[in-house]
Amino acid sequence: FKGTSVYFAWMIFYCLFDFPLSLLNCSLMCLDKHRINTLISCLASVVNLGLNLVFITRFGVIGVIWATLIAKASDLLLTSWYLRKVLGQSSVIWTSVFKSVLATGVMAAMVYWLHARTSIPLFGIIVLAILSYGFLLRMMKETVSQELYYFLKKRLMRSSQF
Repeated sequence: FKGTSVYFAWMIFYCLFDFPLSLLNCSLMCLDKHRINTLISCLASVVNLGLNLVFITRFGVIGVIWATLIAKASDLLLTSWYLRKVLGQSSVIWTSVFKSVLATGVMAAMVYWLHARTSIPLFGIIVLAILSYGFLLRMMKETVSQELYYFLKKRLMRSSQF
């Protein structure tokens, strides 16, 4: 597994898109927008497949990583755009997404930097990254604010009533 740690250092940036996207996807579900969520995910999958066809032949394994990162970013951008259209600019969701992106970005940069410049074993780097992520979220209080929690709960209760 020695050669794979280089790829792991790049794939940690996947979290930049995946963590906030989880929050946004849950918001779509609470708004009863299952079809929109599925459509956006399918579009991102098509982007991923298309980029894989181009990038694998040119860049090899690192091309797969770049294609995945670009596809996930497109998924996040499309989901964000749709939710902004539905919920508006001042929604409480954006504060929580910002906190998640900030903490994840610091964690990803830390993994990338430590992996490239130190001799710390990969497991140790992962543990340090997880601790820094948790610490940053704790310093920013909570990822999901009380306003967001009640907003989503209210939407979920409304959509579950027949």
